[in-house]
Amino acid sequence: MSLKSFVSVLALCAAGCSSTPPLQGEVSPNLTVVSALPEPGPINPGTGLPTMPLGPYDVIAYDVIDIEGMKGEVTIDGEGSVSIPVAGRFKAAGLTVEQLEDQVETGLRENHVRNPRVTINLKEMVSQRVTVEGAVQRAGSYPILPRMTLQRSVASAQGLSEFAKSSQVVVFRSIGGAQYATLYDLKAIREGRYDDPAIYPNDIVVVGESRASRLFNNLVPAAASLLSPLTILLTR
Repeated sequence: MSLKSFVSVLALCAAGCSSTPPLQGEVSPNLTVVSALPEPGPINPGTGLPTMPLGPYDVIAYDVIDIEGMKGEVTIDGEGSVSIPVAGRFKAAGLTVEQLEDQVETGLRENHVRNPRVTINLKEMVSQRVTVEGAVQRAGSYPILPRMTLQRSVASAQGLSEFAKSSQVVVFRSIGGAQYATLYDLKAIREGRYDDPAIYPNDIVVVGESRASRLFNNLVPAAASLLSPLTILLTR
């Protein structure tokens, strides 16, 4: 299959999937294969997630270092606020983890805790989600967990359905107005032929045998010979 035909299939896949962002304008035959699916901005090494603001219902763990008993987990409420013992109540939605750490330290100092050192870790990013569609047991939108991978995202949807084609798994990602699509083979990942890729907030995972990924049937012979994922830049 030619690159032009492959790009056309990807475009139809994107257009045919109800929650996949529609492509803008005509698909150019000059679109290129890129070396890898880009990351969506700077990644926090502690969580493997982009440096993004917190939001309602995200779960965080806090620890006031060297002060016994001042640690725990808490869920940001529906109004975007969170309460930390002794420190007070804070508007966490819209802040990064680092910004919230600074606010909690300020609150502790105002409540007579000397030289507080606070660490906050994101446990579950409910406000940011990944969409999993197609031949899975329960398609839907799922919270992003730290170090979420493609296999973990499929597991969130309770795994593949009976007739799923694990060699036809497509991840759509939009970064700064550019849309990418990458074809993965879950069997190749399980066999260690290449790494289980990271999944980030707002990614869309489409598993074979859905209305969209059935369009990839003609790619199976070509995909079988690939030693790595295949990524196409769809739009700029």
